[in-house]
Amino acid sequence: MLDGLKELPLEGATLLAADTITGPHDLVLYLEAESPDHLAKTVQTITLNAEGVERTVTCHRIVLE
Repeated sequence: MLDGLKELPLEGATLLAADTITGPHDLVLYLEAESPDHLAKTVQTITLNAEGVERTVTCHRIVLE
C-alpha cells in the first residue's frame, strides 16, 4: 500500500511520513498542504485511488505563523 501512495498525484500537498499502526486503523499519514482545500482534495485522491483504502479519518493540525 505504501508504494502505491508514493505514486499518487498529490497536487498541492506533500506526503511527509507514513506509519503503520495497530488497532482500529492500519496507517497514519502525515501530509503538508498549501491550504485546507488542497488537503481535502489529497485525502479524496488517496481514498478513491489507493488500493485497499476503504475509509479515512482526517485530523487537522493547524500551524499558525
